[in-house]
Amino acid sequence: MRLSTSITGARHHQVRSSAVVESISPAIELNCPAIAWAWTRRRKFGGNMGYSIIRWFWLFAVTLAICGCASPVPRVSEDQTKNYQWIFPEMREPRPEVLHSRVERFDRKLFGVIGLGERNGDWEFELIASKSWVETVRQGFREVRWEEISPRSVPPWFNPSPERYTPWQLQPTSYPVAHLFIERSPGDESRIHLFIRRH
Repeated sequence: MRLSTSITGARHHQVRSSAVVESISPAIELNCPAIAWAWTRRRKFGGNMGYSIIRWFWLFAVTLAICGCASPVPRVSEDQTKNYQWIFPEMREPRPEVLHSRVERFDRKLFGVIGLGERNGDWEFELIASKSWVETVRQGFREVRWEEISPRSVPPWFNPSPERYTPWQLQPTSYPVAHLFIERSPGDESRIHLFIRRH
């Protein structure tokens, strides 16, 4: 009698677990094709394969992790106001004149499913700024030679020249994370032309 009750309880638990798993499968299919494939195989062959709930749980976890590791496609913003707020939120100096800007924005997701907001990717700015703003943003940068600047893909408007601009590099590790190009001889100290980019 005790053995029979134990088996009945186990079957009831398995049916209830299967119902819970099936109930979340539509949401999973909308977020990751790999998971959708796995669930399709489960529906088609699950009864004959004899896999336990635990094995399917691990299959689900591994597939979900793979989807979460996939490189997301960035959304590119050229909104001057929003871009400045995203990149320079702690600058207390008066806001400079933003001539051009481009910011990559990525959707952050936990395991590729749960939304966690957005983060910044690479970005570029062309600005007209005061001397105090330039001095503030330049903290942590060091002056480098133009030969040390590695080429990268940038918008056509991002075009500082060696004749007019001094390059600066932010390099907290062995890899530079940002470059700053400051006008060498501005006609007005309150209107310095500069370019800044993050890799």
